[in-house]
Amino acid sequence: MLSKVVSRKSFLDLLQAAHVPGQTELHATERIHPLPRNSDEIQLIWDQKDPDLLSRQTASLLPGVILVGEGKKRDFLAWVWTYLSEFRPLTAYTRVLDEDEFRSFSSIQGSPGLGSFEEACLGMIMGEAATYAESKQEKKLTLTPLSCASTCSYALARVLALSGGGDLLESDETVCTLWIKARSLTKQRQLRLKPEELILPWRVLLQSYAAEEGYRRSSRDVPELIYDTCLSLRNQSEMGSNIWNRLASYYPELRDAGLEMQSTR
Repeated sequence: MLSKVVSRKSFLDLLQAAHVPGQTELHATERIHPLPRNSDEIQLIWDQKDPDLLSRQTASLLPGVILVGEGKKRDFLAWVWTYLSEFRPLTAYTRVLDEDEFRSFSSIQGSPGLGSFEEACLGMIMGEAATYAESKQEKKLTLTPLSCASTCSYALARVLALSGGGDLLESDETVCTLWIKARSLTKQRQLRLKPEELILPWRVLLQSYAAEEGYRRSSRDVPELIYDTCLSLRNQSEMGSNIWNRLASYYPELRDAGLEMQSTR
């Protein structure tokens, strides 16, 4: 990566196109520069493999990552909001991370991906989006990319894609809590689903993911019957009579569901 440590004033000059650093001014490094605690310095980081960066011989106006000192992320974003109104929100253009967050993401190996769980994650995202979109006035349900990207399931799927190991798998409740808090702060409408209704399907999926990847993950209140049912669907694409019988004993309304699914649509 290519980096440059600058003061906030220098960063302001950069964004006002007073000075865009050339590659000769950037420092090639594999590690981040420790930022002094009592300083307003920030570290600007560009991807050394960015084809645009190589072809123009100058850095893009905005770096891929802005690294701030520990505990200074909130203060930096408040400063940006005050002095850089034309770049609101700055996080739509670049990532703002503190040192711990950067180390966490930089330790991820390989490209993000969902592997064999991609279809399951898509189903979770679209199912949640459809729940919010349901309306008696609408004859036809319409899902848009924006409505899907606005779901809690989308945020959780991103966490799963970025989790090169089992560490991030334990953050499902944190992600859900922060997502709900963001909705509250931006005064979005009340959700039909309760937090526990949002997170329970993901606990089932994450437990299945952890088992396949060889990670340890506690059951965390995942109903055994529901987990076994989902595992059967995943491994065999259908449920045997024993699974249907167990489901029917707990949920009588599903007693004839197996037969109904064998008939026409």
